[in-house]
Amino acid sequence: MPNNPVQVVLNTDNFIGRPEQNPGGSVKDFFAGRDAEFAAHKGRLLHELGQIRQQIQKNPELGVEYAHVVLQSEAWAKSRRPMERVLPLEQIPLIGGGNLGELLVELTVENIPVVSKAIERAEDTVSYRLDKNEVEVPKPSRNRSEVGSIQTIRSHQPADRRTFSAEDAVQWLEDPRTGGIYVVETFVDLLELDKDAPKRARAKAALQRFLKWSLRHDCEGTGCSLYGLMMIAARLV
Repeated sequence: MPNNPVQVVLNTDNFIGRPEQNPGGSVKDFFAGRDAEFAAHKGRLLHELGQIRQQIQKNPELGVEYAHVVLQSEAWAKSRRPMERVLPLEQIPLIGGGNLGELLVELTVENIPVVSKAIERAEDTVSYRLDKNEVEVPKPSRNRSEVGSIQTIRSHQPADRRTFSAEDAVQWLEDPRTGGIYVVETFVDLLELDKDAPKRARAKAALQRFLKWSLRHDCEGTGCSLYGLMMIAARLV
């Protein structure tokens, strides 16, 4: 598959080694000694969120956007991920993962302010304390640590999708073995959305609109659900 090439993993310690624990509930400052850079980083993330919000507002009938949260390589461990303050699961649905070090989240005009406020609360200047060796070490808040763990936030783009040309599509439909059907993979399963209603009403409405487009889809029971994603056998009509 062109968008999922075989990868050679060189940094195997990130996957095999035991994650380093944070004794005493300490958190990591990803911008230690770089307060000015951190302030600029906060501004960039807020700008990126603002762009995503504007994109949603331009398409009010959709009302939802799926975003890639790209993490710093040092934040790949679960204990470093920004899931407590910036992306709390009870308000920001985690859909899955993209490329290595990417989280896919579901954003709406209602929950984007949750993310923005958490970023804004991160202090620009971090305080220091003495460790057991009498060495000054940064003592960041959880908000600053989580904001620093994020490299960028961006919308899901056409380039992220599996791509094929119009000629490839015609050849596929002309092959009698395909039955003239495409298999469409969605971010979410309609049955899962029912469990989370009304919190995810916008995502449910967007998926239902997609199903009503010029596609005939066939799905019996939960047979089209795979690992939390909905697999739709769709035929152009």
